[in-house]
Amino acid sequence: MKQMKEDSDTWRKWKAQKDKEVLQLQQKDRKRQFEIQKLQRENVRTQSVLQRKSEEACWRHSLAFTYTL
Repeated sequence: MKQMKEDSDTWRKWKAQKDKEVLQLQQKDRKRQFEIQKLQRENVRTQSVLQRKSEEACWRHSLAFTYTL
């Protein structure tokens, strides 16, 4: 009987430790996912700015070319 109680306690402690590890891993995963989404948003914003500047440069170049003719 005493052995069963010790086994039960040991298993309960092991289970609690594993549950804690799982929760920590899930929390790390959520943080990583948030960081990935943040970097993706930043990348989209940067790409939009670069696209706009590129289009503006082409427009200015074509405008300058038109006036030189």
